[in-house]
Amino acid sequence: MPNEYKNHDALLFELAAKLSPRFGHERSFAVRPGGVYANRFLLSVGLAEIPGDMHEKILEVCGQMRMPPTQVELVKRHLPTTRFLHLGFEEGFRGSIYKIYLEQNTPAVPPAGKAILQHCGFKWDAANPDWQVLTRYAWYPALSLAEIRQRIDEVCVREAHRGIARELVDFAGGRVAEDMRYLEVAEAGNSRRSFDLNFYDAGLRIADIEPFLVRMWAHYRVESGKWQPVFEAFRDDAFGHLSGGIHRDGEDFFNVYHGRTTVNARRDKPIS
Repeated sequence: MPNEYKNHDALLFELAAKLSPRFGHERSFAVRPGGVYANRFLLSVGLAEIPGDMHEKILEVCGQMRMPPTQVELVKRHLPTTRFLHLGFEEGFRGSIYKIYLEQNTPAVPPAGKAILQHCGFKWDAANPDWQVLTRYAWYPALSLAEIRQRIDEVCVREAHRGIARELVDFAGGRVAEDMRYLEVAEAGNSRRSFDLNFYDAGLRIADIEPFLVRMWAHYRVESGKWQPVFEAFRDDAFGHLSGGIHRDGEDFFNVYHGRTTVNARRDKPIS
């Protein structure tokens, strides 16, 4: 990372603002054995919002984030079918990870029973770009709640983990009038397999899912001193996405996305 960028938030905020004066901002926290990791966020830009040569500007962003050259070549391949760009960062127990997601065009009327590639996720170690991984997110359109439960049962192989996932999906899913956008996630060469569900339309806050979060923290033996500050900081945010399953290291996990907002870079202060 260039020496002038000491703060990951500031770097990604600046890069997103160079692409477009308006972009989305969404935070998340990961729940893993022994810890809650809340220094995670996404900044989202629609390609239609980028003036000039959008592809050239995106490749410049890749360079400024020190994306590995092999991943840059894959980005070039997928850019012609991309409609949204998501810049991401997460700080976890294994280090600091940069992410670029290319959200693909999907058909207005998807074929029944067929999985459709929605995101290509490029991830690498911010301090050591030699570590990298490509994550693929496949959308399974028009699944019923019962079909979603069945797929979660296949993804979440441990009983306690599966129970929390299913009960939270039952609680929030009944409040979503339309397709919840069920995605499944995989990475070549490791054990990663997980799901992602969009619950923004449910109109819930993080405080509304507190009983399920308490069960997550108990499942992972997270001390209250670690989870309570995170919960209090974000309790009034909208509950957005739930993801969970088996991580690339073989451990089960949950990620909770929340508080999606729109940033006006000409008016708003950098994210802190």
